[in-house]
Amino acid sequence: FERLDVRYIAVMDNIDTAKGISDLVPMQDLFNEWHAKNTSQKVRNVLRNKGLSGAPLTTIPPFGYKKNPDNPKEWLVDEPAAEVVKRIFDMCVAGFGPTQIAKKLKVDKVMTPTEYWRSIGKPYRRLSTVPYGWSADTVGNILSRQEYIGDTVNFRTTSKSFKNKKRLERPQEEWQIFKDTHPAIIDGETFDLVQAELAKRGGCSRGRRAKSVFDHKVICGDCGHFYGQKLWYSDSRERVYVWRCTHKYDTEPNCQTPVVRERDLQAAFLATFNHFLQGRMDYIAELEKEVETARPARAGEIRRYLKSLKTQPKIVRTFSESAFIALVDKITVRADGHMAVRYKDGSEVSVIECREWRGSDDND
Repeated sequence: FERLDVRYIAVMDNIDTAKGISDLVPMQDLFNEWHAKNTSQKVRNVLRNKGLSGAPLTTIPPFGYKKNPDNPKEWLVDEPAAEVVKRIFDMCVAGFGPTQIAKKLKVDKVMTPTEYWRSIGKPYRRLSTVPYGWSADTVGNILSRQEYIGDTVNFRTTSKSFKNKKRLERPQEEWQIFKDTHPAIIDGETFDLVQAELAKRGGCSRGRRAKSVFDHKVICGDCGHFYGQKLWYSDSRERVYVWRCTHKYDTEPNCQTPVVRERDLQAAFLATFNHFLQGRMDYIAELEKEVETARPARAGEIRRYLKSLKTQPKIVRTFSESAFIALVDKITVRADGHMAVRYKDGSEVSVIECREWRGSDDND
């Protein structure tokens, strides 16, 4: 302060540089920093416990939802906004990219999330100076939100310390996902199709890695957690990725499920699917009967399943992302190298990996 010729006064700490600085001031600063750090850690612990309980950590529900006035922890569908969300997903499925969708919404004078919230009296800190100013980032963010299929997703972001409030993206395998916690606006198949389309276009907004069709589809047979994609090695010619249990080293003893390559997952799907197709006609007849008595939501899911099933050739020789998304619920990898592919109708077909490959992932 003396070097800059600034007088500093702190009433609560009894500091006035005009009267000189006490030798205790550095100690006071140290204690203040300890207090701030301790408070920050307590807040983190509270938020972590809340997030692990399944309660949403976000204070503002995504565009398309609103808080229940009688229970702020519950999300309800905000119908006018939800119609815009459905339109965005439908346009993406039809082949439009985020930039094209944003331009179309602007031409049609559709209010942005911020404009809509302001129009219903909901306070928001920023308002664009450009009316109907949709951007590719806004559209991409909506298309990537798993909350629209009824799931709560916690721990998407974090910060380095209490001194730095900048939010950093966490890897997807570190997210905590709780299924069916609120009404869905988009069905799961549409959401998966959109993620596959975004992956083909180079990923989503906010710098996220392009989502693979195997994300949140591959399960560890030992601990039940998801498999995640890991970079195995990289050189000037190629980058090789593998899939491994995200909690492999979190328990004692460690999960014994093997590391697998993406082509092994593809081969498992092809092997089970071709086995599955051998009795296709009888199976299709059973599903068509089930449609007649099923509830509307289940009947719609069966019809989409049947549509994809009927279009498949007698023998499927190449991996199809759209067929995988439409038909498969999950793949379970077991410690002995077996894989079990569970289809959305509830049936499960087990196979041994078409090419046994384990390797060591200790150096990843």
